[in-house]
Amino acid sequence: MFRVYACAILALLLFGMAPFLLPVPELEEMLCAYEQTDIMEAAALLPPVGYPVEFDLKYNGPKWGESQWLGDRYIIRIHEDSVGMAALDTLIHEWAHLLVWDATQESPHDDLWAVAYGRCYRAVVDL
Repeated sequence: MFRVYACAILALLLFGMAPFLLPVPELEEMLCAYEQTDIMEAAALLPPVGYPVEFDLKYNGPKWGESQWLGDRYIIRIHEDSVGMAALDTLIHEWAHLLVWDATQESPHDDLWAVAYGRCYRAVVDL
């Protein structure tokens, strides 16, 4: 559990410093590289889960995204204000929850989830 939080803190530190490491136009281009249609294309590259997955890209709830088991299918909601790499990261994050849920019927942010997240990230981003 500590490793998950340590990685999250490290990521925040790195991403928080990103504007100082990259010129602003390059950062903006990187963050806005993915549109909603690209999110659907990225989803096609992710490891398969055992049930159909629906998407709500117009979600307006309190979180950047969420995934939910509906009894016969999954739904992934991505906040409508989430764009670019933030939307892609939300997709990867939530898809990792689906992979873990398929295996264990629960999905905390533990070591198994971290492995699933890495698998999803490599499938989409590490091309």
